[in-house]
Amino acid sequence: MEHLHQLYKDKEAAFVSNVGTLLEPTTLEQLKDGAVKRCPSQFSHSHAAGFSMTLQCHSAANAGHGIGGLMADDVAKKNFKSESFSMAGTSKWSTGKDTHIQILSGRGAAVRLAEYDEWHHAIANFSSQKHENVYSDNYGQELHLAVESSEELGKLLDGLESESLVKYKASLTSMLSHQLYQVSRLIALRGPRKAERDFFFVSRGGWDMHSGLVDGLQDALGEVDEAIAGFVGELKAQGIFDSVVLTTSSDFGRTLSFNGQGTDHGWSGNHIVVGGGINGGQIYNDFLKSYKLGGAYDAGRGRVIPEYPWESMYVPIAQWVGVDDVEGMFQNLGKFNRSHHIIRHDALFKSEQQ
Repeated sequence: MEHLHQLYKDKEAAFVSNVGTLLEPTTLEQLKDGAVKRCPSQFSHSHAAGFSMTLQCHSAANAGHGIGGLMADDVAKKNFKSESFSMAGTSKWSTGKDTHIQILSGRGAAVRLAEYDEWHHAIANFSSQKHENVYSDNYGQELHLAVESSEELGKLLDGLESESLVKYKASLTSMLSHQLYQVSRLIALRGPRKAERDFFFVSRGGWDMHSGLVDGLQDALGEVDEAIAGFVGELKAQGIFDSVVLTTSSDFGRTLSFNGQGTDHGWSGNHIVVGGGINGGQIYNDFLKSYKLGGAYDAGRGRVIPEYPWESMYVPIAQWVGVDDVEGMFQNLGKFNRSHHIIRHDALFKSEQQ
């Protein structure tokens, strides 16, 4: 990942090491004794993905509200114009209690109602009707809001396309590149949208490498590297790089042991943080001292127990965005030692950034 390497050397990228699904600090001895709580089925993709997006024990299908959506909810209460977008379909990470998700296709524009001109008056008419129960009323209001907001966004994006404001050239073969291209278009429209706090979700699958590890991993990392490079270049061209943070997350890391063709479902992992406002060129949290099988953090078959929770990197990012009540947002935060398990806001971000 030569582009990421250069960002790291330029102190515009950092790594957060040894993080994963944790409800409380966990050691191998505690795990063997059953002395700690952990999420059921946490080594299944759906459950682990749900946790990484909500920090609660849910599968992705059953999760309620995600970290991105909850941050959007919080800053909206402080009268910031806040929106949450997904470039990868319905996303639990993007879902808030009050924040509406805008869904954009990876290769197109906003997902809009076909034949809007013909039907929008009829929709406005029946969605404004009052019913005998609150569920029907809310459904009508939500439908009307979704139709109108997607149409408004689509028109803004159409105008941007004609003016060619975005310089980012998405790769023809990379869906991730196209998703980040869409994000860069929305950021370019921050003025007309009167945006103050935006949250974006993109996704790239294909990391479940039980086989084909060497070539598959090399290709996947190369695609991520190229997509990040194009996105960062566009942010710098727009003069907005200092006000954007990009971070990775996933369901889980991989086992340290080799199954003969690849690796299996693990636990702890290492992740990327990129932005012009971060104190880059560093690895945050204590990197695992030994990756020897059977070590102090090996839960079996090279499945590494994380020393740090997802909150480790999400708490300082939430504070940077403007969230004050992190204890209320991150329900497990009180079980961890803030000085050890959670990265300080003023450590991850430059002091002049707010």
